[in-house]
Amino acid sequence: MRQLRAWFWRFKGLFRKDARERELADELESHLQMHIDDTGVLALAGIVIGSGCAILAATLMRKLLFGTPPWDITTLVCVAAVLGGSALLASFLPARRAASVDPISALRAE
Repeated sequence: MRQLRAWFWRFKGLFRKDARERELADELESHLQMHIDDTGVLALAGIVIGSGCAILAATLMRKLLFGTPPWDITTLVCVAAVLGGSALLASFLPARRAASVDPISALRAE
């Protein structure tokens, strides 16, 4: 009977460890998604503010622009796409690297 109880408690401890590992993995995945969402919002805000400032500056410097309209939509869209993509990539790579760390080994290291 004693061996049966010991086996039961060992099994229960193993199950708890597996459940905790799954919980930590889900938590890290949600943190990755949250980090990318936050970066997307900041990048979008920066692109909108930067585009407004660029249009304002181009309008003020209209006499210095030869052969280019002040509100060149193609240029603004291309620059916004490049800046947005680079901001998301710059936030995704470190976040993915942090999420790929084994949660149990990270806890043991602390």
